[in-house]
Amino acid sequence: MKRALITGASGFAGRHLARKLAETGSWEVIGLSARPHTPGPELHHHLVCDLLNADLTRRTLAHWRPDVIFHLAAASYVPRSFADPAGTLVNHAVGQINLLDA
Repeated sequence: MKRALITGASGFAGRHLARKLAETGSWEVIGLSARPHTPGPELHHHLVCDLLNADLTRRTLAHWRPDVIFHLAAASYVPRSFADPAGTLVNHAVGQINLLDA
């Protein structure tokens, strides 16, 4: 069984992808979210990990060693991104860099 890690697993796209992967029966699905939430049955494991925390991101990936990473984490509240475009950009860029470095 292959292991898939989905960042942004509590979001719209992440939930649907997790369900589709789980339905195949070929994937162990690990969901990664910045905040706790109640995971659906499609997730074999749900982890809370803020991608802005480089050390936690590195330790999480080293522990779980996914075969595939689907990076769907992003700020989704549009008014906040308009109010703080630089902060939104930094959030996305640093999270992406930390994930790639891990």
